[in-house]
Amino acid sequence: MPAWSSMTITQSSVPPLFTELMMRFAVIQFPGSNCDQDCIAAINELDGLHADYVWHKETSLDDFDAIVLPGGFAYGDYLRCGAIARFSPIIGCPKGTLFRLPVAHGEGCFFADAATLRELNANRQVILRYSDSKGRIVPEANPNGSIENIAGICNRQRNVFGLMPHPDRASDARLGSMDGAKIFRSMVQTISANRATDKSERVKQVA
Repeated sequence: MPAWSSMTITQSSVPPLFTELMMRFAVIQFPGSNCDQDCIAAINELDGLHADYVWHKETSLDDFDAIVLPGGFAYGDYLRCGAIARFSPIIGCPKGTLFRLPVAHGEGCFFADAATLRELNANRQVILRYSDSKGRIVPEANPNGSIENIAGICNRQRNVFGLMPHPDRASDARLGSMDGAKIFRSMVQTISANRATDKSERVKQVA
């Protein structure tokens, strides 16, 4: 059984923006992927979202609004982060938000050299840190020895987000937590905000 851990949002930006449109999520399957079924089930339980499996050999993701790459521990976690075209960071969830999410790993921890850590912190790329139930980021709350309690980071453009905990396993009240669903909903909000901005820019260009 996976252990449960609390973690706190440490960076955020755009305000919430909801959409009435159905959004399509691609859940990529590699040989040895795991938790792909959990991801499909968690996303399809949310109103306005639909998730489909996409085999890793496919060459187009044009019909999808967001891409999710589940774990693949059995075959070395082949995540191919560069292929995540539109996976949005968990902005829309305000800084300081406390999540209760399961972790299904004991030895998998985040590590980086001192220069990389300075850059991540300076650019506000650390999105999640392990914390106790009161939101305190303390060594005792760190389940696997990750440097600085880091549980999730994003790229500098803030459109690729990777995390160790499993939001897909905490998206149903029957599993003990609905906190994971907030991450998928925040992706929808971010995509909607980006679409609204793009549309506004197009209007300005033709005006």
